[in-house]
Amino acid sequence: MIRKEKINTDIFSQYTVLVIDIYQYSKYPLLEQSLIPFLFQSIYSETAVLCVSNNEYIFQNYIINNKNLENLIAEPANYKAGKGLQITKLLVNDMQKHFICTGDGGYQLFETPIHALCFAMFFEYVLRSYNSFAFLPKLRAIVGELTCRYVVTLDDVYRFDNKYFGTAIINNARLLSKNKLNRFLLDEKTYKWFLLNCNGLETLKSFTLGEVSKIPALKNYNKKFLNKNSLIFFNGILEEFRQIYSPNSNIESVDIMKIGQVEIKTKPYSIYNAVIKYIFWPQDLKNPNKYRKIVCTLGNYNIAGLEN
Repeated sequence: MIRKEKINTDIFSQYTVLVIDIYQYSKYPLLEQSLIPFLFQSIYSETAVLCVSNNEYIFQNYIINNKNLENLIAEPANYKAGKGLQITKLLVNDMQKHFICTGDGGYQLFETPIHALCFAMFFEYVLRSYNSFAFLPKLRAIVGELTCRYVVTLDDVYRFDNKYFGTAIINNARLLSKNKLNRFLLDEKTYKWFLLNCNGLETLKSFTLGEVSKIPALKNYNKKFLNKNSLIFFNGILEEFRQIYSPNSNIESVDIMKIGQVEIKTKPYSIYNAVIKYIFWPQDLKNPNKYRKIVCTLGNYNIAGLEN
């Protein structure tokens, strides 16, 4: 007979869960519906590469845990030597080990809320590039414009038979059911994590990687990837151009609103609505010495429908 007190619950780990869901997927015609999973995968892959190439310190475990990938990334010339696709496949395969696919999106498990935030910001940038015909323009002409909604939760997760279960995923799905627009929602534990570790989500505008490295959850990270003076959201502008294009933070503003307690399936949840405005500087394809300015917004100020 198995006794409850004999079960080792230490195997239950705390994870941050980010859900990305394509808004109103079911309303697309059949052809577009059949193409959207491929489109999501393409945006996901591009986001994964951007995360690692622009923020090696935060996403270093995806590099260190894969020696083949670490050797390829160590030499930037490999991208120009036609090995970019190989790098992408290795990286995406590793990241998707912690991904629960739903066809029109999915749940990504991360170590901390900072990982989830960076991934969501890069994903929204790639989505903006798609919607403006800068990324996969032929597919954009067929499928049309896409909108995504995001939720981040922090709680227990466990694995059985190579599948993930747990409170963090359940809570995420329930909060997503209340997210009827392209909002970026956080649960109470995620909000408090930023408050305790970063002095609040709003502080990230001026947070450096040196400060990030002092967060207890990242204390064992390898400092060889660390540029202490670099800001947390840094999109890879060459150092000689940074003072011209982005001398200050790439994050222009962070607003967070407590919606209050919302009851979902008889259980009360505290929901926070975040809106982050940030700048991305992609390199000009025609002139590598110039950068284009793209302003992105993650989230939506409209809170209608979130209240009970």
